[in-house]
Amino acid sequence: METLQWVVAVIVLIGATAFVLVWWRIGDQWADEEHQKFPKKRSPHEGKEKIVIKSSKPDRGSGQ
Repeated sequence: METLQWVVAVIVLIGATAFVLVWWRIGDQWADEEHQKFPKKRSPHEGKEKIVIKSSKPDRGSGQ
């Protein structure tokens, strides 16, 4: 009886692992298809030059 329990446990473990891996693969395929349906949104800042304005005042947090 004890051997049968171990055999069933191993079969269930292998079956569950295979099921999860197949589930993830199907989910990834579905997600890839969904991403292809909708074009990627461009950032409103994409292609624009960045302008950095630096203060001429000394840093007050330096402790000096």
